[in-house]
Amino acid sequence: MNKTQNALTQTTNKIQKMEAEIKRTSSSLYKMGQRMNTVGNKMRSTGASVAMTTGVAFAGLALPLKDAVQVGMDFEKQMSKVQAISGGTAQEIKKLEKQAMDLGATSVFTASQAADAQSFLAMAGFKANDIYAAMPGMLNLAAAGQLDLAAAADISSNMMQAFALKAEEAGHASDVIAYGAANANTNVEQMGEAMKFLGPNANSLGWGLEESAAAVMAFGDAGLQGSIAGQAFGTSLIRLATPAKKAQKEIDRLGFAFFDAAGDMKSMPEVVAEMEKGMKGMTKEQQAATLKTIVGAESYKHWAILLQKGSKALKENTKALKESDGAAQDMADTMLDNARGSIVAFNSAVEGAKIKLTKGLLPAFGDMAEKGADIVSMFNKMDSATAQTVAKTALFATGVLGATTAVATLTMGIGALLAFTGPVGLAIVGGTALLGGIAVATYAYNEQLKNQKKRQEEAKESALLYGEGVSKAT
Repeated sequence: MNKTQNALTQTTNKIQKMEAEIKRTSSSLYKMGQRMNTVGNKMRSTGASVAMTTGVAFAGLALPLKDAVQVGMDFEKQMSKVQAISGGTAQEIKKLEKQAMDLGATSVFTASQAADAQSFLAMAGFKANDIYAAMPGMLNLAAAGQLDLAAAADISSNMMQAFALKAEEAGHASDVIAYGAANANTNVEQMGEAMKFLGPNANSLGWGLEESAAAVMAFGDAGLQGSIAGQAFGTSLIRLATPAKKAQKEIDRLGFAFFDAAGDMKSMPEVVAEMEKGMKGMTKEQQAATLKTIVGAESYKHWAILLQKGSKALKENTKALKESDGAAQDMADTMLDNARGSIVAFNSAVEGAKIKLTKGLLPAFGDMAEKGADIVSMFNKMDSATAQTVAKTALFATGVLGATTAVATLTMGIGALLAFTGPVGLAIVGGTALLGGIAVATYAYNEQLKNQKKRQEEAKESALLYGEGVSKAT
């Protein structure tokens, strides 16, 4: 009987120890979760980041790191957009990424803004290699005209397509527009708007970018700018190419020869020279009537302006525009040769440093975020009854203790992770709290599994001894 009593006492003691261990573990896990949530709330409100794998707080570095990671993620996202729209290969996008970084370091535009500009050109139908060739000129145009990059990209792409220019000619096109804006009563945006309407018709008749720009410069000096300068004048070119019966009669009467022997329209200064010769000696009233007959009432004033400017001056301006390489860069440098320009350039350089700082970290953050998502997904897949049980208590039946302890432990880690709900916070926590949460959860789970298995084996052994003792006693 004493043997039976001793066996019973030993078994009871071991069961009590196991129960006490379970309670201590549950309490410890609960407190750990509470501490992690408290730290998480504080960190979220201050923007701090804590290296939870070691328990060491780096609050002083949190906000700068958070900002750097945000910049890095935005840049990475923008380059993905460029690749998606342009259809560039991985190698081509890597080349564009380096270009964006280089332009960010050498211009007033940040690397992210350069990446934006690349996406604008991609949306205009440019392929990766064309984007690479067109970018420097486009940024110079934006800086020279104090334009946002979307407007600069629109002007560049419109001109290049209207005049069938190659991507590598984008820089010269920007120089032409910048020179025109700097030497006439107009600006870069107005020049671009005028060329948008004039370009297609001018190019179809053989006029180049430079002579068309020379005409727009003359219109600007006379107060006609933007679409007013380009739209009606562009229409008048079609009238010259295919004149109405009455217009043709007037052209023949005055002896105008607007086309050469090959059937191509003469250059803009040459056409004006033909008009000067044919209308020599006419009064202003007679000139106006003749021009209205030939090119129409809406655009006769444009031709009157060109006649007043004179074919010689128009020819000189056309020549100057052809030799205008570097004008956009010079204009941009002048615009930014001040304190504000220096600050803008400094900020651009700082952003480049942020992107370089986080470039090697972002892949790791992404991997950690995926692991965190797996943990949250596992919890979300639990049925509601189990989830409620996990949330309310850590004491479970012995048969399911191992599994539920694991879920409870992981849930504690999730509690801390969910404190960082912001996109940047989550990315930073990917390197600290997320890794820490996974590490703590995994470690606690493994330790609990080992301890619980040991307790179960001891309880099983005690129960067997107890049963054996009872058998012998009876």
